Amino acid sequence: MKIIRPLFIFVVAWLLYWATAVWGGNTASPQVAYFDYLADAFRQGQLYLAQPPSTHDLTQFAGRWYVPFPPLPALLLLPWVTLRGLAATNTVLFSTLLGALNVLLVHLLLDALFRRGWSKLSTVDNLWLTLLFGLGCVHWYMATLGSVWFVAQISTVTFVALSVWLAVRYASAWPASSALAIALLARPNVVFTWPLLLGIYWMHNLPPGLGGFASWPQPSIARKLAGWTLRSAIPLAIAVALLLAYNAARFGNWLDFGYLTENVAQKLKPDLDR
Repeated sequence: MKIIRPLFIFVVAWLLYWATAVWGGNTASPQVAYFDYLADAFRQGQLYLAQPPSTHDLTQFAGRWYVPFPPLPALLLLPWVTLRGLAATNTVLFSTLLGALNVLLVHLLLDALFRRGWSKLSTVDNLWLTLLFGLGCVHWYMATLGSVWFVAQISTVTFVALSVWLAVRYASAWPASSALAIALLARPNVVFTWPLLLGIYWMHNLPPGLGGFASWPQPSIARKLAGWTLRSAIPLAIAVALLLAYNAARFGNWLDFGYLTENVAQKLKPDLDR
């Protein structure tokens, strides 16, 4: 695929997302963005927000306010905050750029499936599916808000899509599992994407004319799957260890993300307390 089409898809997707934000009067970072403030806190060697613009959805511990959500978006924003400063950091712009990247990654994935011979869809079909993802689901709405929860979700989609695309492009365990490990730093539950990556690797190693579980009894296939499993587990284990250490550094408890004491809306408190 030439660079013109991917670049065109990215630019058009971003223009549509940004135009949506402008139309909705939502072009400035909302008070509940938080990840920009967390990036600035990281820059200063802190894990808490010294002066948060709001405390909604934050967690108070030992007199300090923390962002309970895993830190990936703040890490991605860190270069922006470092180079331009907190005041010049725009989480809506950041989110629309990531959203446009997600649309591009979906198209690259569809194209990679076609090139592997795993999909019979034409280029036009793939473009329609890309459009359906970009404008036909909640991703469009979420990419234009810039608030803490939605930025985390959009960031997760970025690295999950990257992971699956890399799994289709390359048989090596390292690229795909590393991208998925990064996604875990935003939403740990996406670890359940890992079986999909294993299945894609299985597809890479299927002998011609042999598919599905019919290939499993072959010792060579089984050994390759076992080796891929072990190698792919390393980046994931590192990501889990980093999340646990992050929790311990904030709340003194490896398993505490801060969700149970989160400052949520009053109507949600009964559900949280149960």
